[in-house]
Amino acid sequence: MITENHAKGKIFWPENRRMTVAITFDFQGGEPVRPLANGKMNNEDYAEGEYGPKTGIWRILRMLDEVKVKTTF
Repeated sequence: MITENHAKGKIFWPENRRMTVAITFDFQGGEPVRPLANGKMNNEDYAEGEYGPKTGIWRILRMLDEVKVKTTF
């Protein structure tokens, strides 16, 4: 059985803000990339798997810091 829970009364955000925004990121990276059955590497898969943890995440954190967005991971 599904139960719905709703806030009772008004919701107040800090500093009387009118809304909040949640930004999510689909982070992939660090997975081992194995050679194909023919023994060759799929360079596209390898580059994609290495991009996230070594470059992508740091770019995202820098951008969020520049616009002073508070973040947590």
